[in-house]
Amino acid sequence: MSRYVIVYLQLLLLPLYPLANPALADSLMRTLELPQHDTSRILTLHKLSETFLSNDIDRAIGYSLEALELAKNFPEYLTESQLLMGRGYLYNGELALSQQFIEEGMIQAEIDQDHKLLGSFYNCLAAIQFTKAEIEEANISLDTAEFHAKKAGNKREQISIYNSKAIIYGQRGFYNQAIISLQQAVRLCDDLGMNKEAAAILNNLGDIYKEIGQLPDAYKTFLRALKLVDPATEGTFHTVIAIGLAEVLLDLYEMYGEISKLDSASQFNSAALAYAQKTGHLMGVIYGHINEGRILLIKELPGHAKNAFQKGLDASEEQGADHAEHIVKRYIGEAYMDMGMPKEAIRLFKESLEQTKSLKLVNAETKNYLKLAKAYETIGNNRTALEYFKLHHRLKDSLFSAEKSKQLAELNVNYQ
Repeated sequence: MSRYVIVYLQLLLLPLYPLANPALADSLMRTLELPQHDTSRILTLHKLSETFLSNDIDRAIGYSLEALELAKNFPEYLTESQLLMGRGYLYNGELALSQQFIEEGMIQAEIDQDHKLLGSFYNCLAAIQFTKAEIEEANISLDTAEFHAKKAGNKREQISIYNSKAIIYGQRGFYNQAIISLQQAVRLCDDLGMNKEAAAILNNLGDIYKEIGQLPDAYKTFLRALKLVDPATEGTFHTVIAIGLAEVLLDLYEMYGEISKLDSASQFNSAALAYAQKTGHLMGVIYGHINEGRILLIKELPGHAKNAFQKGLDASEEQGADHAEHIVKRYIGEAYMDMGMPKEAIRLFKESLEQTKSLKLVNAETKNYLKLAKAYETIGNNRTALEYFKLHHRLKDSLFSAEKSKQLAELNVNYQ
């Protein structure tokens, strides 16, 4: 799992709210200027907070805070105000404040047995826990969130929950479960006519198919996602999906050697990278340069490839994107290998390996073990090469066993 965990809107709370709508925001702000009863003003403030949550966090928090103050006199609106505050602070990276509001709001929601709000509270709590690397706790919170969301018939929340579950499954290497969760989310998006959200989830699904080597499925999934997004109005999102499609086309070329796939990858990636550079979309720049470097490696231009990867690494360090940095370093290592500099490659592979361990990206970890094994074999250090080969196979076997155990456990639960 790499690119897909950071794409489109926020990490886990994908798409509970519509994208920023300037016309709606203007209308709501005009309404706010009119004389209103306090309860009507609270509802307007809630809607404004939701409208700005995806593009102006400070403003969203400000509206939520005003609603919270008013809601202290109207307890029936208080828990929703606390939820909005929790989400706002989560999106702003202030986890302690976010968790404080979420836990305070959950108390009253539990008393009221408000399943709709409880589903949202537990989903937000899972996002906080995931961000703090409390993976088991996040899993439990998501299971609880799913129970309440189903009880309330809240399909929008279920979409977010299934997407969140898929992210955690994918990070831990449980790819079949991730695929099932995302397919559930896509079906609900289709039911609700949520095309943009469906595209975001299909993008995630395409990345998983790519990760496990189901390239034809990945290709079809990315194409389907791309058709749901209008590049004229959603240029950034279109760019993200196009870069993912270019990645798959490169994989298909490397597997089957079809020159048309390489040409298509180059076209998609060049256009996407140019847009990302023009708009300052750093994640698009990072992954666009990674694809650019891969194309140059295929064309046997490792020096130029290394320069492209270095641009990606520079952008990654600027963004603070650890999830991308380990990928770029591994590819720079590959460029060094092609340049006949295995010792430099080993240094980069080891740096990448440490990052994958820290981030608990087990599938990426296995790739680094294999790269290190081949690099040490190149310099004639067969003993160390063998050690890394063993680590690679051991981890691959454990991933396979864990996946099968998870499937059997879920089958047993379903049977019961």
